[in-house]
Amino acid sequence: MEKKNKIFLAISLVLLLIVGVLVAANYFSARQAMEQVLRDRGVQLRSQFELAVDMTGNHMQQMATFIAENEQVQQLFLQGKEAVAAEGGGTGGPMAAAARQALYEKVGNRWQILQERYDVRQLQFHLGPGSVSFLRVHQPTKFGDPMDKVRHTIVAANRLLVPTKGFETGRINSGIRGAAPVVAVQPETGAQVHVGTLEAGTSFASMLERLESASGARFAVFLDRQHMIESMWPNFIKSHFNQNPPVGDLVLEQSSYPQEIRSILETPPGRVLAQKSGTRTLVMEGRSYGVTSFPLKDYLGTVDSTRKPVGTVYVWRDATDLVAAFWHQVWFNLILAISGFLILELLLYQAQDYVTRQLEATIDEQVGIIKKMAVQDQLTALYNRHILSEMFVQIQARSQRSGVPFAMMMFDLDFFKKINDIFGHVTGDEVLAQVGRFVKDQIRQDDAAFRIGGEEFLLLLPATPLEEALKISERLRGDLAALSLAHLPAGRVTISVGLTVSRMDEKDDLDVMSKRVDTALYAAKDGGRNRVEILL
Repeated sequence: MEKKNKIFLAISLVLLLIVGVLVAANYFSARQAMEQVLRDRGVQLRSQFELAVDMTGNHMQQMATFIAENEQVQQLFLQGKEAVAAEGGGTGGPMAAAARQALYEKVGNRWQILQERYDVRQLQFHLGPGSVSFLRVHQPTKFGDPMDKVRHTIVAANRLLVPTKGFETGRINSGIRGAAPVVAVQPETGAQVHVGTLEAGTSFASMLERLESASGARFAVFLDRQHMIESMWPNFIKSHFNQNPPVGDLVLEQSSYPQEIRSILETPPGRVLAQKSGTRTLVMEGRSYGVTSFPLKDYLGTVDSTRKPVGTVYVWRDATDLVAAFWHQVWFNLILAISGFLILELLLYQAQDYVTRQLEATIDEQVGIIKKMAVQDQLTALYNRHILSEMFVQIQARSQRSGVPFAMMMFDLDFFKKINDIFGHVTGDEVLAQVGRFVKDQIRQDDAAFRIGGEEFLLLLPATPLEEALKISERLRGDLAALSLAHLPAGRVTISVGLTVSRMDEKDDLDVMSKRVDTALYAAKDGGRNRVEILL
């Protein structure tokens, strides 16, 4: 009897060890899965933030362009430029002051409307060739200062004579800015003269409010302390730091929840995220949160990926239910394991396997939903460009195995900006959404359609030689032109199409084909629009 007891005890101890190992493994697997869900949420929220910044920059750029196209504004700005030049540059003299006042009176009477209706917080006229402030509509007593080292959007717009956009830190305020070159007609000669650049800017405040309302998350934008010292006027730096003390190397630029983010930064996970981007979980006042940080890049950082970020963005979202479900599942598994061990080893393993499958299925479903949102354009329900490379590789591999080429078709909406300008962005968005639905209804099951830009779309057509691809392109172009979209008359919305076919060569990769089809698209535009051009 004693021997049997020893054997039973030994077997029981071995089984108990196995159960303990299984429970521990299940715990770590579930925790990793939960953390992956939080990381995926963080990736999605980062994408939403960057998209919101880009859209806000577009909005500011459009406001600047609209004002810059006013002939009276152009002439007053030209008078100011000529007066400054005649009076020795810099701030100029009496003539420059008179021109500045006239320009301020012309634009300033609508400044309140621009702030209230269009969320414009800064409006500034800059003289070239670099950037010299001629008039700050938002602070008209400050002018004449060179800004070449901080207003790179302006320097680029003055140099290239094209609109620019992006986040920048200024002498007084930081913000999301859009810039448009100002060109005026010289009255004496009738020649067009580049005068300078008009900049419209806004803060993160309204953008974050909209983003927080849509996502259910909370955001905070921090700037690097040294970057602010190098960019802003010393008296504004001192005032800003007194009102908003730095947290280590970070200075809070914008958040609707300043005390909450400062509490986060006082926790070990918050301090880790200040040094290295990523996602962590933490507990505050009995609630669990998933916190993600990622770098903030200014305009120069968007054009040069090697530049150091100018700040850090924090985003946090309540994860109490997710964490509670995790712990509930952990305790449930433990109790189930102990009960199964006491009843029968077989039931233990079956129950453990069942619970694990259920947990993994739930997590896989959640991850699948998040991944789908990450690769789908929300407006058109088409794929976005994030999954283009992966799908291209799959289609190219099938093409190389079968020996049948595939086609790439790129099109954009002709004169889409005019639709936005004339009918408004709501109508423009509805046109894009209806174009997305039209494309999804027309393409074949194996085809893949993407929205890769504002009004730019791309289609991958597997197993489609040139002749068939041309028929498809012409059919899409013609059928779309015959539609009445967003209550616009038929024929108001047309497309220009670029088309190419794979060369059955591994070197004919996504970049090569994209450049080819993009060239064909521009040829279609140059050829009169509402047409298909081919480049093989």
